[in-house]
Amino acid sequence: MLPREISRFLFIDDDPRCIKLLNEQLAPVVASSPRAAPSMPIKVQQGKCEEILEDELTKINAWGQPILAVLDSWGNAPVSFRLLQRLAANPSSEVIVTFEPQYFVRFVTELGDSADEVFGSDRAWRQVADLPDGPTKRRHLLDCYRHTLKSAGFGFLLDFELVDRRGNVLYLVFGTRHKLGVEKMKDALWEVDRAYGVGFRDPRDQQEEALFAVDEPQLAPLGRLVLPEIAKAGLHGRKVGTLIDYTLCETVFRKQHIIPTIESLRAQGKVETRKPGRITYGTEVRTPAS
Repeated sequence: MLPREISRFLFIDDDPRCIKLLNEQLAPVVASSPRAAPSMPIKVQQGKCEEILEDELTKINAWGQPILAVLDSWGNAPVSFRLLQRLAANPSSEVIVTFEPQYFVRFVTELGDSADEVFGSDRAWRQVADLPDGPTKRRHLLDCYRHTLKSAGFGFLLDFELVDRRGNVLYLVFGTRHKLGVEKMKDALWEVDRAYGVGFRDPRDQQEEALFAVDEPQLAPLGRLVLPEIAKAGLHGRKVGTLIDYTLCETVFRKQHIIPTIESLRAQGKVETRKPGRITYGTEVRTPAS
């Protein structure tokens, strides 16, 4: 077993220009790191990730240790379902996959069986060809890929929709086997630098409101997402604690966002609580009786 203080880094790219740039970028970082080089070994390897990743992970004794695999498809199909399965079966391992829906929208009629294999051989993604508009197509593909990651063994998922100033969409999908992993990754993503022109939004919000457009998080999208969950419970209502679990596992928002969201919805008359006053985890909330 590797010493706990060792963190190994493996970078793979098939473009020699990227390999050169990566080495140039890494050199000053390594030189200024407070950690000694033996405790932070770094390997940069040229090749196709799909073809050599497993062998390279074997060479650095990664299998059997926790792995965070960042799999950037960069305009192509994501990695194979089989590779996702192996990563999910590895102890305490997680993945971050970039998923570009436009690749599948544009080439749906041209892509063969290899594209189906990306989705675990489930051809449901091909229904995108019959859908009416861009947002509907993108949401369908994201739902299909979320299903793929769950089928591979990642029981808890987190996805963000990244949108640049030109309107190009890229999904960032995180998969883990532990709820705490979702919580920690979500905390990290909500601390992302907001100065580089990338908007984050919840793909499930049909109004497509950016979450980080201003200094404070915009909670209106969470309100729109959580209202149907409250309405499902009818007159019995839902406890805020239950809505916290929904917020953590089914939206991009952090669990601490739910109470101010409920407070806002109550102030707007969209929900009511059984008792007035401070909202806590045990507070029961419901939609007003008509």
